[in-house]
Amino acid sequence: MKRLGWLSLLTILALSCEPIVSAEIATPTLRPDVVLIPIVAAVVATPGSAAVFCAAVIGLISDCLTGQHLGPQMAAFAIVAAVGSLMSLRPKSIVDVFLLSFGCVFAARTVAMAARLTLDHEPLNATTAGMQIAGTSFVTALLLIAVLLLVRWAARPFVRHSWVAQTNLAKLGWSRVSD
Repeated sequence: MKRLGWLSLLTILALSCEPIVSAEIATPTLRPDVVLIPIVAAVVATPGSAAVFCAAVIGLISDCLTGQHLGPQMAAFAIVAAVGSLMSLRPKSIVDVFLLSFGCVFAARTVAMAARLTLDHEPLNATTAGMQIAGTSFVTALLLIAVLLLVRWAARPFVRHSWVAQTNLAKLGWSRVSD
């Protein structure tokens, strides 16, 4: 339940920051896709039905805000979250998170663009679209890794090492020891 609350907060933050990021970065290849960060976080933190539901809601909100068709981004985000949840077994290293986030963002943007172009019956320049999707996916994955490293750095004072089990235990707040 706590993860769902944090995920909801991250989703609200991402949806509110998307217009600011889009206005500040004019080049579509270098613009991170901030809306997809909560989806990748959901796939990493809670793979399964919670990630698919979160992705579908974010896609529906994106469709309502950006497009004239209702459903392409919702379906694309839900499918990518489902496939990512099947592939993800809680990635532990930075490289695993980078590859998973790059793959999720790349697949979500590709499927959403294909669905939108099919509905609009517009021609597609595959090279330009592929470079734009790959650049956006790379920048989004780098942004997600930077946020992950920042969170790990900020949580470092709260982690204590257990010499018995050789594991890291997170200790947030204080605990009362019985007298």
